[in-house]
Amino acid sequence: MYLADTNVISERRKDQRANKGVHAFFRQADDENRKIHLSVIAIAEVRRSIDLARYKGDEKQAFAHTHNCMSCHSITRDSLGPSFKRVAQRYAQTERANTLLARRIAEGGVGNWDVVPMPANTQITHD
Repeated sequence: MYLADTNVISERRKDQRANKGVHAFFRQADDENRKIHLSVIAIAEVRRSIDLARYKGDEKQAFAHTHNCMSCHSITRDSLGPSFKRVAQRYAQTERANTLLARRIAEGGVGNWDVVPMPANTQITHD
C-alpha cells in the first residue's frame, strides 16, 4: 500500500511528460498489485486547484462557491441574502469591516439585513 501526495498526482497528470521516476512508481505499484491511496489533505488540495481553475484564479469567487455562500448570495443581485455588492457598499467605510464580517459569517445571525437568518458557518474561521 502506498500513500501518494499531491505532487505525485500532479506529476502523473502530465502523462508522457511526467518524471520517469513517477512513471516507474505507478508501473511498479500496478505490477505488484499494490493499492495507492490519497490522504484527505491531498484530495482537498486537488479540489482547491480545480476550483481555482474553474474560477480562473479568482480565489475569492472560488472560496464563495466552495463554501456554499452562493446558495444564498450573488455577486450583483439580492436573493435570500444581500448581494456581495450591497455588502461591500454598506461596509466600505466601516473600520475593521473584514473582522466584523468574518465573525458574522462564522457565527451567523439575524436582523442585520432583513428577517431571514444567516446560519452559522462553522467550517469558516474568524480569521
